Amino acid sequence: MSNPNIQDAFLQALRESGATVNIFLVSGIRLKGVIESYDMHLVVLSAPQGSQMIYKHVISTILPDKQVNYNAA
Repeated sequence: MSNPNIQDAFLQALRESGATVNIFLVSGIRLKGVIESYDMHLVVLSAPQGSQMIYKHVISTILPDKQVNYNAA
């Protein structure tokens, strides 16, 4: 049985759906945009103001504006 990576499955579903997300940082700052890409350490968020590179270790919560279904299995 493989070890599913729920984080990657969730981020991939958000990226593919193009859903707008609110990303809350541990400092309390809210960022809003569309997930453009991600890797093991970073998430790239695209917004009308431009793209932002966010280190995953400072992300507290990711809240999509709409329901996104993903399969972590």
